[in-house]
Amino acid sequence: MNKEIEAIEIALITLTGFIAQQFPDAQLGEFLAHTAHEFSKNPGAEKTATLLTALADSATRAAVMSRRN
Repeated sequence: MNKEIEAIEIALITLTGFIAQQFPDAQLGEFLAHTAHEFSKNPGAEKTATLLTALADSATRAAVMSRRN
């Protein structure tokens, strides 16, 4: 089950990167980072906050890369 969850997480991170290329001003990354911060305030939501942080990082990197192209 853990390998399946890891595969889903990797797929989500990759997909978020592709979607974020449509938002070069990094709005998606900022939104996901804010959402991760809010989730981190809730006890028991550490895994969700960690995933959202990874998604935010992916979105931000994709936005930066799309600006360079």
